[in-house]
Amino acid sequence: MRIRRRRDADIEAVVAALATVTAADGYPGYPPRDPAAWLSRPDVLQSWVAERAGELVGHVCLRDSPGHPAAAMWCARTGVAPGACVVLARLFVVPAARGTGLGTDLVGVACAEGAQLGRHPVLDVADNGHAAIRLYERLGWVRLGSYTQPHEHRPAEYLHCFAAPPRTTDRVV
Repeated sequence: MRIRRRRDADIEAVVAALATVTAADGYPGYPPRDPAAWLSRPDVLQSWVAERAGELVGHVCLRDSPGHPAAAMWCARTGVAPGACVVLARLFVVPAARGTGLGTDLVGVACAEGAQLGRHPVLDVADNGHAAIRLYERLGWVRLGSYTQPHEHRPAEYLHCFAAPPRTTDRVV
């Protein structure tokens, strides 16, 4: 498997992979009307894809963090400024590539980029994302708290916030 930066030409394949994941797992809980736009929001700083034998099998991105609940929780806990975070988002691996460590590798690539930017990775995950929660806990991510995200025309979503394991330079209280 190979992980590389996502290119604009990858979007169609990423959308197809996301459709496979949505059908298998129900992620995201509320599938976007425009998956390409959802994957390429203006606040995306960088995205990566994973390939196996020329087929796209995974994805992750980093987003800017202003206003994100997980960033606010991490900043409150550590005393750092809100701009000191980056949001790990849109992480998924197609079912056929699971169990290979690819999810861990994608998280690692995104976290390494966050460190290069001098920003601490945070994220949120839906309450029903049990496999994702287990992954983050296994990787040592710190549970920060939870919140309810209202949605227009559909039920609110309960989300759990996590921060990447503290670095030696982080002050955690």
